[in-house]
Amino acid sequence: MDVVARLLSRWDLDPVVGLLLLLLLLARLVLFAVGRRTARRAPRPDPAKTSSGGCLEWFDTGLLTIIVAYCVVRPFVAQVVMVQASSMAPTLNGTLTPEIDGPADRLLVSRLIYLMRPPRRGEVVVFRLTEANTLLDHGNVVKRVIAIAGDTVALNDRGRVVLNGRELTEPYARDASDRVVSAQTVPAGSVFVLGDNRRDSRDSSRFERSPFVPLSTLRGKAVAVVWPLGRARLLAGQ
Repeated sequence: MDVVARLLSRWDLDPVVGLLLLLLLLARLVLFAVGRRTARRAPRPDPAKTSSGGCLEWFDTGLLTIIVAYCVVRPFVAQVVMVQASSMAPTLNGTLTPEIDGPADRLLVSRLIYLMRPPRRGEVVVFRLTEANTLLDHGNVVKRVIAIAGDTVALNDRGRVVLNGRELTEPYARDASDRVVSAQTVPAGSVFVLGDNRRDSRDSSRFERSPFVPLSTLRGKAVAVVWPLGRARLLAGQ
């Protein structure tokens, strides 16, 4: 069971869905065994069995579609992620209580793009929060890439981002930050991220451990809001 759990975690598979897929595969094996036994007992074609065979073809097609979509497309190509906090407001709407605050945005996240190139400044990314940055929170979070490897980044006494010696103009940011961060150079294999809602965001300006997010924890680039339909749109980088 530990091996299965590690695989589910590595592929970012929901345990319930993983168990459902396993049960479907077992059901298909049982149907295959029953079909083989029935074929031995009744070698002549039977219209009823022909109909049953057609149902099995539909079952196989549906099962294959689910497996490809959830075990190949979702872990390695793209997935949909719900925004669960307000740290990216006003760019994204997020909440843990949609029944009170209204529906949260759901993002289409491209997992494939960062296999072909590194992230760029201004892109909205989803990453897995780990002990490398903080012991207080875990799970997937959504932030904006502000600085990439080799950049020197700081937050000045006015809460503005200073990137490579120049203060950034950030129309997407709700307010200036309430934090001051001394100038630091982003190491290789990392990025510096901030939420657009700077005063209510656990990000590189507030992590009690390293402020730099390892590229290995990136789930992908958020390319579009796909739900609710009234807010659906593409997400452009800087």
